[in-house]
Amino acid sequence: TIVQTDGAAKEFEDYILESATITFPLWSHVGGMKWCATVVLLDDGIVEETEQLTLQLISNNLLVLVDGNSSTSIINIQDDHNDYIVVKMQYSSLFVSESNSTAMLCAIITSGILEINATVTMQTHSITAIDGKDYIGGQFTLVFIPGQSAAGNNMQCIDLIILDDHALENNETFIVILNSTAQDLSIVQISGAEGELLLTIIESTKKDYIQIGIMETYYEVVEGEISFIPICVFLYLGELERDLSITLQIVNSSQGETAIPGYDYIFQSTNVLTFVHDELHNTTSTPCVNVTILDDNIPENKCYIAIDLLTLSNEMGNVAVVPGKNQTTIAILDDDHGITVGFSIPYLQVKNVNTSILVCGFLMSSAGIWKSNLTAMIQVMNTTEKELQNYVVPNETIIFPLWSSGESAWCTPVYILNKQVAVNPKQFTLHLISTNPSIVVSDNFSTTTVEIFNNYIEVQMEYALVNISERNSSAILCAIITTGSLWKNVSVVAQTQAITATDGKDYIGGPFVLTFISGQSATGNNLQCIKIIIIDDKTLENDETLIVSLNTTQLDSDFVRISPFRSASLLSIIEDSDDVKIAFERVEYTISNSISTSSNVCIQLTNGTLERNVTVTIGAKFGGITSGINYVPLLQQLTFAPNDVTFLCINLTGLVDIKSSGKAFTLFLTTSDKAVHLTQNTTVINIQSQSSTSVFLTPQGTVAVITVWILLCICILLCIMSCLALWCKKKKKKNQIYPEQPNHIMVFAQDLFTPVNESERKRNVGILDNAVDKTTCNETDPNFKESFSLENNKYVIIFQQRNCHCMKLFLFRVLNRTEAWI
Repeated sequence: TIVQTDGAAKEFEDYILESATITFPLWSHVGGMKWCATVVLLDDGIVEETEQLTLQLISNNLLVLVDGNSSTSIINIQDDHNDYIVVKMQYSSLFVSESNSTAMLCAIITSGILEINATVTMQTHSITAIDGKDYIGGQFTLVFIPGQSAAGNNMQCIDLIILDDHALENNETFIVILNSTAQDLSIVQISGAEGELLLTIIESTKKDYIQIGIMETYYEVVEGEISFIPICVFLYLGELERDLSITLQIVNSSQGETAIPGYDYIFQSTNVLTFVHDELHNTTSTPCVNVTILDDNIPENKCYIAIDLLTLSNEMGNVAVVPGKNQTTIAILDDDHGITVGFSIPYLQVKNVNTSILVCGFLMSSAGIWKSNLTAMIQVMNTTEKELQNYVVPNETIIFPLWSSGESAWCTPVYILNKQVAVNPKQFTLHLISTNPSIVVSDNFSTTTVEIFNNYIEVQMEYALVNISERNSSAILCAIITTGSLWKNVSVVAQTQAITATDGKDYIGGPFVLTFISGQSATGNNLQCIKIIIIDDKTLENDETLIVSLNTTQLDSDFVRISPFRSASLLSIIEDSDDVKIAFERVEYTISNSISTSSNVCIQLTNGTLERNVTVTIGAKFGGITSGINYVPLLQQLTFAPNDVTFLCINLTGLVDIKSSGKAFTLFLTTSDKAVHLTQNTTVINIQSQSSTSVFLTPQGTVAVITVWILLCICILLCIMSCLALWCKKKKKKNQIYPEQPNHIMVFAQDLFTPVNESERKRNVGILDNAVDKTTCNETDPNFKESFSLENNKYVIIFQQRNCHCMKLFLFRVLNRTEAWI
C-alpha cells in the first residue's frame, strides 16, 4: 500500500493518489515484474510556495518485505507562476480638509488568494501641494499576508500626514501611485489606472488664521490744509498664498454730523481692494485707497466720514476682521470763520421748586450763509457730582439752523430737580464753547450763572407744654418736621433755659443735638426726640419750669427753618409731694382761767425741707362750754416759710375767758396743702382756776405732769389688753360669729395734670401697684374678703372684714406722675 507520510501538500487540494494498492500476480519472479502508481496534481489557483509530498510503501503481508532503503518517494509540487493577486487603490480621488491631521490611503485585492506574504508600495508625487509644507510624502510599503483574498479581508492602509500651514490659499493636490515590488512582481499585478489616487487638500475654513484690519482708525484734518487721506488695509495675522479681495464702504457716522459727498469729500460709496500674492517672491501687497478732501469755503460744523471694512461674501468663512479695526473715521475741521455767538443774560435766579428755566443766547454776527446746522456746546463749570443732582441740562448742544444768516436767538431749558433740600453751592455756571473754527464765542457773553434758591424743611417742637412728675427719672421731648422732606441728614439743636427750675439741681440741661435722617418728611417718619434727666431733690417746693428751644446749626442753616409757631416747649416739673410733717409740740396744756394769764401753744416742723410757704390752721372744739359765754371762738392760721424757724406759737391770752375750772377743750390742726402730713394734729387744753397750780409754767412741773399721764396711760392700756384677751377667749369658746357691716373704702387716683393727648395719657398712667402690709391679718380666714375693680378711671378698693381685728396700711402709686395715700 502507498500512503502519504509527510509534506505540506494536501490530498484532494494539491493532488490525488491513484492505484494506492500494489498487487503481485501468481508465479511472479525477480526481474520479471514492475508496477507503477499515478499521482494526479491539482491546480488550486492560489499564490503559494512549493509544496512537498512524501509517499511510503507499506506491506500488509508477511510474505512481502519492503526494502528499507527504497521504501519512500518525495515529490516537490511547484507553483506554476500562473497564480497571482490583482491590487488597486481603494479610491481614485480623495478630498481631505487642511485642518485634518491625517489622510487614510488604502490598497485592496480585487482577485486572487494569498498563502504567502505579498508587498506593494505607495509613492507620492506633488502637483500643487508641496511635500513638507502641505503634507509628509514619500514611498510607503504595504504587506498583504496569507489568508487575505478578494473574497474578504482584502485591504491594507497607511496614514498620510496632512499639514495646516495657516495660510490663505487655494485647494492643493498631489498624486499617490501604487506599485508592486521586484521580489513579488510575479505574484502581484497592479490594476492599471486604478493604481493611482488624486488627493486634494481643501483650504481650512478657520477664519482666525487670516485677520485683516484698517491701519489707522481716526484722522482729523482741516479742509484747506490737506487734499487726500490714504485708507490702507493691513494683514495682521496669517499668510496669503493667493489673492484676497475686500470692500471699503461709506456709512453714516455715529460721532456727529456726517460729511456730504461732493461738498466735503470724494470717495466711491463702495471700493474693492485686493491683497495681491506674488508667488515668485512669496510676498503680499498692502492695498490702499484715497479719500479726497474738498474745501467748500462755507462755514460749517466739524463733519465726519465713516468707512467700514467688509469682506466679500465668498471669503466670509476664510477671513476675520480685527476687533476695533473694522472702521476708520475722518473728522474734517472747517477753516471758514463765519459766526459769533454768546449768552443773552449773564445771571439767572430760580427756586428749586420750579421745574425748569430757559437759558438763552443769540447769534451776534455772521459772515454769510452756512450749508449745515452749526453747533456750539454748553458745559457746566465748577460742579460736583452732588450738584448735578439738583439740575439737568438736557440740550448741551446749541444748533444754528441750516442755511440761516443774520441775527438769530436760541434757548435751551435747564431742568431743576426738586429735592426739597439743595446742596451748596446754590449756583452753577454754564460756559458756551465751540470746537468748530466756524463758530466764535464772544468773550463778554461766554458764561451765564444760574442760582437755585433752596427749599428747606420746617421743624417745631411737638408740644408747647409738657408736664412731668419730679418722681420720673427723665422727660422725652420731641421735634417734628412740619414742612418738606429730606434726602440728606440735617441737625438742629435743642437748648434748655431755666425759669424756676435749676439746672443741675432739678434737671440736667443741654444743648442736645437732634439729627433728622435722609428720607424723613412731614408726611411720615417726622419725629426726633431727646431725653432730659429729671432730678428729685426731695424738697417740698412749687412746680418748677424750664424752656427747651430749637435752633439751627451753622452747617445745616440753609436746610432747616425753625417754625415760629412752636419753636420751644415749656417743660413743667410737677412737685411729687415730698414728705413734710407738722405737729403740736405737746399733747396737752393746762392754763389758768384768769384773763391775765399768758399761755403759748406751739406747733413744729418735724420732718422735711421747705422751698415754699406752708400754711396750717388751728381750730378749737369745745365740749360742755357754752359758746359766747365761756370762750372766744378760735380759728387762726400759721405759716412756715423757707429757711425760717421750725417752731410757731399762738398765745391763748385773751382768747379764753373761763369762769370755772375743771373744764377742757381741744385744739386741732388742719391744712389744705396735700404735701403736708399732720402727725400730732390735736392737743388738749385744761382750764384751772387761778389758785390751781400751773404745772406747765415750770419745766419741773411739766415733767411731773407728763410722767403721771404716761403712767396712767400704761395702766389703762394694760386693762384694755386684759379685757380684750378675755373677750376673745370667751368668743372663741362660744364659737360664734358676730357679723359687722362691710367697710367700703373708695380711693380715687386722679391725674395731677391733663395729658396733652391720649398717647401721653397711656404713657403717664400705668398699672396700679398695690403694696399691702398684711402681716397682722389672717388671709386664710374665710370671713376675710378683698376685691379690686376699675371704674371710670377711678381705682376702687372694697374691704369686707368680719371677726378680724387688724389694721391694714395701703400705699399705692400710679406709675410716673400720680400717687395717692390712704
